[in-house]
Amino acid sequence: MKDQLPGNRRLLTTWAILMVLTCLSLFGALAPGGGADASLAWWGIVLVIVATYYKAHRIVMVYLNLRASSSMWRGTLVAFLLVTTLLILGGYVLSLWVQ
Repeated sequence: MKDQLPGNRRLLTTWAILMVLTCLSLFGALAPGGGADASLAWWGIVLVIVATYYKAHRIVMVYLNLRASSSMWRGTLVAFLLVTTLLILGGYVLSLWVQ
């Protein structure tokens, strides 16, 4: 079991990637959309959502060590993350459409 645990190098690399993605999300969230309603720019929205999905994926694979699990568990959880991300994006698009 010990050989399946992530090493310190992998954990620190993942932590650094998560910090960079957090900074990218902040940059995307601060992007002005230029509209009268002060909405975010589309590229900012996409940047935040993609960075968030990848962050969740890395946390699940490395820190929860799902990469050592069966392919059924990995596929199910990655599909769940993808569906959740698409629901969030769909909710945002729907909120723009309803206004």
